[in-house]
Amino acid sequence: MTRAHIVNVIYGREVPSFVVTKDYSQIGTHKGSIIVEGGHTTIRGTLQGSLHVEPGLMATILGKVEGSVHVEAGSTVIVHGAIEGSASVSEGATPHHRSGRQARGFRSQ
Repeated sequence: MTRAHIVNVIYGREVPSFVVTKDYSQIGTHKGSIIVEGGHTTIRGTLQGSLHVEPGLMATILGKVEGSVHVEAGSTVIVHGAIEGSASVSEGATPHHRSGRQARGFRSQ
């Protein structure tokens, strides 16, 4: 099963993940997973689900993620907001916190 086939259960209904293929800015509240397969994704509101950033791509979190964040090799995630869940970072990925320095405390896969 690829990440594009992850199914979320929201209010008892199965809902497929939202797959991003070009630059995207999430505003407001999004319930469910977001999978970044293209472009630069910016989370400006609240994501109530997981964020998966595929290899070589970038995401910026200005709001908050109430779920897990998965950063694949060669990708970058910059956090100015908050991650209220787990974060896993593959070897070769680059997480940064709001100061611009490389983030510490992420679990490598």
